[in-house]
Amino acid sequence: MNSRNSRFSEFTNKEALCLLLGALLLMIYGVMSIHQAFPPHPHEETDGEDARMYSRVIERIQAGEPYYLIVGEELRTRGYASRPFFNWRLPTIAWTIGHLPQAEWGRWLLILLSGISLLLWFQVMEREVGFRLALMGSVFLCGPLLLCFSEQGFYYHELWSGVMISLSLAARARGNTTMSVIIGILAVFIRELALPFVLVMLFLAWKERRQAETLGWLAGVTAFSFALTYHASIVSGLLTPIDQVNKSWVQFGGWPFVLSTGNWNVFLLIAPQWVVAIVLPLALLGMMGRRGDDGLRSSLTILLYFLAFLVAGRGNNAYWGMMYAPLVSLGLLYAIPSLVDLMRNAWSRTGVAGG
Repeated sequence: MNSRNSRFSEFTNKEALCLLLGALLLMIYGVMSIHQAFPPHPHEETDGEDARMYSRVIERIQAGEPYYLIVGEELRTRGYASRPFFNWRLPTIAWTIGHLPQAEWGRWLLILLSGISLLLWFQVMEREVGFRLALMGSVFLCGPLLLCFSEQGFYYHELWSGVMISLSLAARARGNTTMSVIIGILAVFIRELALPFVLVMLFLAWKERRQAETLGWLAGVTAFSFALTYHASIVSGLLTPIDQVNKSWVQFGGWPFVLSTGNWNVFLLIAPQWVVAIVLPLALLGMMGRRGDDGLRSSLTILLYFLAFLVAGRGNNAYWGMMYAPLVSLGLLYAIPSLVDLMRNAWSRTGVAGG
């Protein structure tokens, strides 16, 4: 491995020390607040209810019932709030799976997409950090992707969208911009929480003056805006005065809530809870250290989700972390060369390693 593989190879002594100290303090704060991030769940009987609900929605679509009437009835029957319209998922995945010969085909489609993502990322990592580290990174990446094999995993819109984001970034890093744009736009049509990622991709394509890519992302955002408006209009026509209003998602849960969203990885789910407090700062550090335009895309994506979840999200929304879970695993890999460069420069008398 070339140990000068990260952006941090050019950091001065003070810059490297400050970044290492910042990461360490964030880890310490995370470990100290881990019980706040993972409190005893007061409503365990509702765990997995979203998946059970959309399993039932798909069954009813297969029986020929219309999507919006089904969702309205299921939300009310299960005690969910029907307002605002964001509580009604976009129909993309439920409608697609509902029109497959069997719902189980949806699981295998998601597994196929995750497998393609893993293959593409292995090729990207092998090129950037070498075969051995690429193999290690592939093992890390299996953690969140293994959720696709779970009994209820493919009913979660966030898991689909997270796999799509990972696949879009991998395709972009492999030079397939068209595939990246199409898959990325599909992610936001599945779950509107993918919009921060799409906006990052749009902004950087514009900043780099990539006209065709910019127009592709812009067209996707425009189409999504019309689709979301249409979705909202349908839902508004089905609401009644007695429908419940959801609590605000703006909760300012801070870093403890971010930690609760970062646990969607098979390896982290079986590890002690404090491990996630170490992993997330390392993953962010690794993504920040990844070189190139594609490194900037992945680092801004994970950073934007961290910042968003500092403010938005209730305690029962921790599953939103599926949106960025694959990026955490990739960040752990890139943390290795990043830490090597930072520690070398932090203890270097000249301020820059090799200077």
